[in-house]
Amino acid sequence: MSDKRSIFFDEWRACLRAHYVYVLRTNDTVTEPTLRHVLHQTGITEEELSALQAEALGAPLPPADVSPAPDSAAFVQPAPDFFEEAEAVAENLPEEPPPVAPGQLPLF
Repeated sequence: MSDKRSIFFDEWRACLRAHYVYVLRTNDTVTEPTLRHVLHQTGITEEELSALQAEALGAPLPPADVSPAPDSAAFVQPAPDFFEEAEAVAENLPEEPPPVAPGQLPLF
């Protein structure tokens, strides 16, 4: 890279990093090697790539024997019954829509 960088260099590197995370999450084995090469050319170290890989693949899940926080159940709301509401709305609809008189539609 030259000493005089574009004013958008940092934003470009941030986009490359985000794209690398996406490539890892989607398991895009075609794009990953060339993107790693470009990231290395922009000055990103192998340690930074390892950190991005950990971000992309997520942290390990907690053990199954760990119980959730006691207050977490208070935030769970029952889902509304969508089908009952839809049936009630459908009962109030007219059999056929009202007729529309033919006419010229406005241009604007």
